[in-house]
Amino acid sequence: MFKFGIYEKALPKNNFQEQLKRARQIGYDFWEMSVDPSKIDRLFWDKESIYKMKAMCDYAELPIYNMVLSAHRDTPLGSIDEGDYSQARNYLMKATDLAVKLGIRTIQIAGYYNSNKNKVDGSRERYVRNLKQCVDYAQRNGVMLGIENVDYDIVDGITISQIISEVNSPYLKAYPDVGNFAANGLDEVNELEVLKNNIVGIHFKDTKINTFRRIDFNCGIVNFDKILSYLLSIKYEGYIGIEMWEDDKADSLSKVSNAIKFIKNKFN
Repeated sequence: MFKFGIYEKALPKNNFQEQLKRARQIGYDFWEMSVDPSKIDRLFWDKESIYKMKAMCDYAELPIYNMVLSAHRDTPLGSIDEGDYSQARNYLMKATDLAVKLGIRTIQIAGYYNSNKNKVDGSRERYVRNLKQCVDYAQRNGVMLGIENVDYDIVDGITISQIISEVNSPYLKAYPDVGNFAANGLDEVNELEVLKNNIVGIHFKDTKINTFRRIDFNCGIVNFDKILSYLLSIKYEGYIGIEMWEDDKADSLSKVSNAIKFIKNKFN
């Protein structure tokens, strides 16, 4: 059966160790670490910082299985600026090093060629070329990379599949987000079908058309019944990461609990 994870940003920030422990008690099997532009310093942690994080996970009995490397939204692999795409490569290689030290199995990489929606000639080619270098590095270190479909640039399963084919490495797969498919007006199951032989994890969140974040579960358009039925039909037993944002709200932990209950109740 599936293993359910909770995204770091869904949990209250205060006394995070206890929040992880509570997530375990609620029913989550792992958590997903965020490395966004505000958390780049994590890629340069010293031994003491890494030890503290591992000890926190051990205390909570909640491992980190996946890293969400959303820093590439601002510093993309396909940037026209050499300094930017070199930095993006460095981020992904440093993320790989951190994953090895923390025992993280996968890194979800955002499918952005550029830092905005403006089309730039050659951006896809630069993305693939720089990604290949990072995948080679990840393979040497035994860390799996998974491309996430996002709100622009890489939005569908066929684009992810094409890039996986071009890079041609067993260490590059897909880590799709069903909410992003729906928000872009795509059929979630059709897109998963395209990717079914390459999925290393899946993000679950609810969305609405062109609204990609902060929609409570069962308040959007994502067809979770259809998705779960499909995943069972293909005998998928991998990660499902629940993606939410707590935004310092008092009821955030309650929403974290309600989210996994909502999904698990689909099996009853």
